Formats: sequence, C-alpha cells, structure tokens
Amino acid sequence: MNLKRFSLAGVIMTGCLLTAFAWAQDRSGFGPVPSGRGSAGLDADLDADIPRAALLTDKGMQLAARLRMLRDSESRMGSKHPSLPDVQRQIAEIRVQLRDWANEPAKEGVLPRKREPLSNEELQQIVIRLAEEVDVLKQKVGRLESR
Repeated sequence: MNLKRFSLAGVIMTGCLLTAFAWAQDRSGFGPVPSGRGSAGLDADLDADIPRAALLTDKGMQLAARLRMLRDSESRMGSKHPSLPDVQRQIAEIRVQLRDWANEPAKEGVLPRKREPLSNEELQQIVIRLAEEVDVLKQKVGRLESR
C-alpha cells in the first residue's frame, strides 16, 4: 500500500512538472517559430530590403546585423512598449543609411542625403571580395566548360 502511494505520487509529480514546463515554454517565446516557417524563411524576409552592396563592407554588414536585431526587438515588443518609438526611429535611420549605400531613391518622401565617399579601407575590402567572387566564378566556368 505504501508502494502504491509512492508510485502514484511520482506519477502526479511528473505530470505536474511536465505541465509546468510546457506552460513556461509557451510563455517564454523560446518554443517553435510560429506560422510554420523556419528561421531561414524569417531571415529571408528580413533581409529582403538590405542591398547587396551594403554587405560588401564590414560597416555595411554591421548595419545589416543591427537592423536585424532591431527588427527582432520590435517584433517582440507590444504596441505600448516605452522603447518602441526609439527602436522604430533607429530602424528608419539604418534603412536610410542602407538605401544610400545602394543609391536607391527614397520611397516615402524622405529627402535623399549626400552619400559619403568610401574610405580606402572600405574600397580595398570591396575589391578583395569582388576578386574572391571572380575566382569562384572562374572555377565554376572552368567546371562547366570541362563537361
């Protein structure tokens, strides 16, 4: 009889712990990604308006990473969150900087700013990355020609 109470108590305790764990996981936001899309799909949506030209330099990559982080923060904030206006302002500023990088015209009536010239270091980084891409393309062409 004592053994039955012990095993029954163990089953009840296990059930309570599993229920509490599942409830906490649903509330914490660390569960599965909603709407059935994986993280790769979300990244593709977020990167849609980041120009490729911006990703050629370290500064551009830093801006893109900052934009992703701010968008993620914005998506997790409620509409009444006290930091939401500041986050939205930062997102708008980074979008303007990235749009300037790609020389895209402003869509929302924002006056275009003059683009700052690239530094020698940034130009060197672009040349190095382009040279690497050219080498990769030459290898691909060589493989295709050999077929």
